[in-house]
Amino acid sequence: MGSEETEGGAARGRLSDGETAAAREVSVTLIPSGLDVVEQPSGAARHWPYATLDSAEPLHVSSGDVLLTSTADRGMALFVADPAFVRALTAHAPQLGTGARRWRHARPWIAIAVLLAAVTITFNLLDISPPRAIASVLPDKLRSALGEDALQAITGRHAACHSAEGDRALDLLTARLSTGAEGAKFRIVVVDWSLFNAFAVPGEQIMLTRGLIAKAKSPDEVAGVLAHEMGHGLARDPEAGLIRALGLSAFVRLITGGSDNTLANMGLVLAQLSYTRGAERQADATALRLLKAARVSPRGLASFFAQASALEGKSDMGALGGILTTHPASEERQKLALAQVTYPTTPSLSDTDWKALRAICGASGSQGGKP
Repeated sequence: MGSEETEGGAARGRLSDGETAAAREVSVTLIPSGLDVVEQPSGAARHWPYATLDSAEPLHVSSGDVLLTSTADRGMALFVADPAFVRALTAHAPQLGTGARRWRHARPWIAIAVLLAAVTITFNLLDISPPRAIASVLPDKLRSALGEDALQAITGRHAACHSAEGDRALDLLTARLSTGAEGAKFRIVVVDWSLFNAFAVPGEQIMLTRGLIAKAKSPDEVAGVLAHEMGHGLARDPEAGLIRALGLSAFVRLITGGSDNTLANMGLVLAQLSYTRGAERQADATALRLLKAARVSPRGLASFFAQASALEGKSDMGALGGILTTHPASEERQKLALAQVTYPTTPSLSDTDWKALRAICGASGSQGGKP
């Protein structure tokens, strides 16, 4: 979306009430007095004056997205991933820019806060992304704990699925895809949820829903999805996205004993997080590299994107972030997968193991593709 389109028309965003992981699709228009936020498709509208706005972190020229709140609508959070929108918004609401705001609530007596602040200042001066720089130095134990808390906050009442045969099949698939994962050890959690989605959380952890497995036409489709989310995990996109969306001070509070409300907010942010076009393309490229290293055909990933393209906008995709709510478009990603040079492959799972994986959630997960 170009800047002219953002100024004259509407940017797309997601609006949350701050209490659940669900988010509503909205169109956001910049007008002289503030933001007009219109829910789709209901048409319910709200107005946020510029003077009432606050952002999770200060905005600068390279910001690609923004998480906004407004004192005019307390409890609501608006996420927009559109660089042109962010640039235009900064011009209308200068209090959101780096020149008008400073990091708040830093706790210099906490060693990790000092480390994060130092890294942020250094990489700001070098014009390098501070969130990604911070994510790259987070201890593995901390990242794993954040990922576990995020999974719990996002999945809520949906239980993790386990069966002896299903767990074995999932372990086999994970190990095979990890062949080219630079030594990283991934944890895949299958959740008894009809939602058609999958996404990565911090600490090389991935949530995969029963609904996605049920609708997959082959194990190679599931393998392609997991390889893509592994790509995000290897790049530490979930960690960087969380830091970018929450802001440094809130992130420090989170990792130094955050409250239940803080943890819920983390789950909300991750659930509605959209990665940049560059991050998505990099994750796709990594997925194709992992599939090749594992000798799994990329056609499974292409087939998944074809199915995703047909399902885009339907209710069973839900409002969560992840592979299905990001750009580039599914058709473009399908073409990329199909354009790969042919190499020797074998099915990612045997027929027996594929059947076991599809039944990992018990009776609710073995209904021949029904959600």
